[in-house]
Amino acid sequence: MARTRSLAARQELVRAYQFFESGDYGSAVEAFRAIHTRRPRDAEAVYMLGVCELQSGFVTEARAHIEAAITLTPNAARYYYDLGMCHRTLGDFDAALAAFERMLLLSPGHEWGLAGRAEVFRLQGRYEEAWQTLAPLLEKGFSEIHAAVVFADVAIHLGRLEEGLAVVSPFTRDEGIPIGRRVLACFRMGDILRRLDRHDEAFAAYQLANHQVVERFDPNQFAAGVTSMLGGFTPERIAELQQAGDPGFEPVFIVGMPRSGTTLVEQILDAHPDVHACGELDDVLLFVNALQPGAPNRTPLLTET
Repeated sequence: MARTRSLAARQELVRAYQFFESGDYGSAVEAFRAIHTRRPRDAEAVYMLGVCELQSGFVTEARAHIEAAITLTPNAARYYYDLGMCHRTLGDFDAALAAFERMLLLSPGHEWGLAGRAEVFRLQGRYEEAWQTLAPLLEKGFSEIHAAVVFADVAIHLGRLEEGLAVVSPFTRDEGIPIGRRVLACFRMGDILRRLDRHDEAFAAYQLANHQVVERFDPNQFAAGVTSMLGGFTPERIAELQQAGDPGFEPVFIVGMPRSGTTLVEQILDAHPDVHACGELDDVLLFVNALQPGAPNRTPLLTET
């Protein structure tokens, strides 16, 4: 017999879901983690903790928590969807497909499972198989944003742009969809419109995506972080850190892709009294040309603004 949650427990869960649905995954992680700590056998709490960790980029932790939820509730089909998403993100496509197939076994034809399977096919370059997986939804109608976004991706690769646009565009303004997923739909719509040479509409779609991204700045948290860093990097602590045994006077080349922050690194080093920065030099390009005679110089293309 399932346990009935107390009123306070239900309120806790509702609050955690509010964080999740608003796109504030950091706060959602903390809220669901607190619930899981107090009620370790609450499958929904540990599952949602994993979902929020997945959205926040903590994929290994997410997988462990979702697997724990499956141990508690092994026949919850939706749990296998997010487990599959963890495996997919970690690059284990076979495990991802197995999780999605398990979901479809428990819930045949479920749109989430179809979306997950199709996305793995897409990532493997199996675009026709991905299309065939989602094709039945063209008649039935798409109701899940993940399936719509994957379909749009596949449509782009197969050149079936109008079909992709028709499927993904209804999801771009649905406020019932979590912001992070809605933004993906907006970007994909923009990608399709751009390929259709409908540039003004594409720009509007990208703009809509960017406007929906919620950026939060907590001044107290920022100040606490700076204070913590200052406390860690004291002159005494820096003096204790390992240093090169030989000071040397050899030149040091900072190499990186364009716009990757190499100039910033050089400026930081130049602030040291014993370091002299030389600015942008052609030496690295000369080295490359010497190693690959006749290689075309793509620097202007890569650095154009």
